[in-house]
Amino acid sequence: MVYAYRNRLELAALCTLDEITDKTGVFKVKKNPKCVGSVMCAGEGIGTRKGLFDKCSKTQLRVKDDETILPGGITGFWSVNTAPLPLLDEKAFRQMCHVLGWKNGGTVAEVDTDTTARNFYSAKLSRYDQSVFILQNIYYPFAAFTQRNASGGSIWITPPEWIQLPEDPVRFLSPSELNRDWHGLCEDLSLEELEQIRYWKPQTVGEIIFNTWD
Repeated sequence: MVYAYRNRLELAALCTLDEITDKTGVFKVKKNPKCVGSVMCAGEGIGTRKGLFDKCSKTQLRVKDDETILPGGITGFWSVNTAPLPLLDEKAFRQMCHVLGWKNGGTVAEVDTDTTARNFYSAKLSRYDQSVFILQNIYYPFAAFTQRNASGGSIWITPPEWIQLPEDPVRFLSPSELNRDWHGLCEDLSLEELEQIRYWKPQTVGEIIFNTWD
């Protein structure tokens, strides 16, 4: 039996599953690039589709380094019919920043985990007269380094020479990854996320992964 997604919202929920076990049997997940208007469940009636969608919508999404850089839900927006992704532990973020500071002869000058109108945590690391900011997405373990420029804005930077990155699941993205054009990389984003992108008009991947859209 096959469960083909009806739109990108369902694809975001299904993207980590190979099969779904339902009381009617085991449904194999099959990618449907045409986003058909109705669900296809071979061998069974369409009455089971709501239960299947409810089940896959509750599945925690995961991402691998060699897969998409814009996985579903990373923006912080989703349908009312989709269970929100769990937030990454802010205590773990604080601990990572303090360990980075301690092991590299620096200090954590500030930590901000208020996500009222943004989808990332941030911290400021200082060493002597040098300071950098670390951002981490609150849904996926993607992090990046930024630095203030002369005009008061921020630019993506590579890790300073005095910082040795930790060996843990957090993936630090490079400036080249963050400055990429997002077009062609958004196939896993939901319709709601694409609507936000059309409204806010980001130019790069970094503006989507670390956004201040309210």
